[in-house]
Amino acid sequence: ALFLSAAAVVHERSPGFQGSYFIAAEFNVSWGHPWIDTPTMLSAMGMGSLNELEELFGPGLGINRQRLAKNPIDTARWGKPYVGQLDSALVQSHAALLVVDGEYAGELSVDFRIDGLQRTAEAWQAQAEERIWIIDREQVVIADSLQPLKAPVGQGLANVTVLVELQTRLPPEVAKQLETNGLGSPLQPTTTQVLRAGPWVMITATRSRSPWVYVQLVPRSHLRDLVLPSLVPYALLGLALFGVFIAGQWLFARWFVTPALGVLQYLRQVTADPSTPEPQVAYRW
Repeated sequence: ALFLSAAAVVHERSPGFQGSYFIAAEFNVSWGHPWIDTPTMLSAMGMGSLNELEELFGPGLGINRQRLAKNPIDTARWGKPYVGQLDSALVQSHAALLVVDGEYAGELSVDFRIDGLQRTAEAWQAQAEERIWIIDREQVVIADSLQPLKAPVGQGLANVTVLVELQTRLPPEVAKQLETNGLGSPLQPTTTQVLRAGPWVMITATRSRSPWVYVQLVPRSHLRDLVLPSLVPYALLGLALFGVFIAGQWLFARWFVTPALGVLQYLRQVTADPSTPEPQVAYRW
């Protein structure tokens, strides 16, 4: 009851959450919110009985025990996009292992719809030449601004994963460069990287505590078109400064250099010929 009431509050505050679940480790017991009757759930998953459900989730519990034995703090994981049980929409799952008094008690998970991430990717695409992806740390596409993930059509397909690798949606030269260099260290808490390949520039960015990587693909020509107009004010400023420099040089030569040279020439000549006329210079000279 406590789990279901807490899940109801969380779902009310987070419309993107599709379902929350708890699967016990020692007993064949599970809870879910929102409630869905057993026949509907089994039909969505293409199963005929609860025994098949046990066969599906049973091995996972053993794997979880092995994970905890190797690393007791490795209790959380993110899943791949898959078909949800409620309305056949694509969701991603975040699961955490529940440990009570040092013993593995079960798994808590929440499914959230990825269409919110898809809308975000589409909103981030500012120009038609660009392309935006949101991927996980293993380079599996979660959202694509031009080609959204699509759930398979049919009955009994709940829990079917939809795996699309980023490389399959990149231009060939970028995919080859990515295969050679990779994304560096996308698991770092905060990393921004730039990959250049042929006529393309790809930028990747991660953020602390986020399971996703932001990827933007932009043509080099588009970047030049964006950058060059922004340089015009600086070019005009440079020309203005150059003009001021030339004018300053001319005025300095006219007011100081040329009169000074004339005076020096007069002094040299007047020592040899006292009748040498004075040069036509300003009164100060």
